[in-house]
Amino acid sequence: MSNGKKKSRKKLVVLGLIALTLGGLGAYAFWRRPEPVTIVQTEKVMRRNLTELVVANGKIQPVVYVKISPEVSGEIIELPVKEGQEVKKGDLLMRIKPDTYISATNSANAGWLSAQAQNTPRQGQPAEGGR
Repeated sequence: MSNGKKKSRKKLVVLGLIALTLGGLGAYAFWRRPEPVTIVQTEKVMRRNLTELVVANGKIQPVVYVKISPEVSGEIIELPVKEGQEVKKGDLLMRIKPDTYISATNSANAGWLSAQAQNTPRQGQPAEGGR
């Protein structure tokens, strides 16, 4: 009978160890700290523009850069285009005060007339180069 008692004792010890292990795991699962709940914001599906606010240091560069420069310089006297308005090629963007380039045109014409006057022979004098 001593053999039967040893076997049943071994069975009790093994079952006791298994029960203690399962009990320990169950207690750990029960008393452990729960993971923080992740809050997810949801909204109904709809079409709309998205606006994002980004706070960052750096430089913003456009994908397409368009340089607008006038052929002449001067004071802007009219802006028929509003900010954000769509424009097409050939649309008037601004009107420049014409005083500066009108005076430059008059000065160039005066220089041309002066050069022409120097090349024409005067009355009573022979033309240069014709002796």
